[in-house]
Amino acid sequence: MTPTIQKNPTISIKQAKALHNKAKALTVCAYNKAAEISTSGKDYILGYYGDRKRLYRLEINNILPLFLMASALEVAVLNMFCSKYGYPGVELPFR
Repeated sequence: MTPTIQKNPTISIKQAKALHNKAKALTVCAYNKAAEISTSGKDYILGYYGDRKRLYRLEINNILPLFLMASALEVAVLNMFCSKYGYPGVELPFR
């Protein structure tokens, strides 16, 4: 069987618990928005960005866990710097 190549491929990355409900975990989806606009009638979007043949969109859903991880990593690096040079450490502003 020969694989078919889509003209406008969609890339979708999901955690296992988000396979049926994207609100349950982090999901990332990239696709050609211009192809969707031609079928949905939202021509004002192309008017804003110029009349392009390709206009890609990257959607990230349920980003809070990723944000919390990045914030914790930033605080850890900052605390490592502070302890090395004798400055007081910092804490996350939220838990």
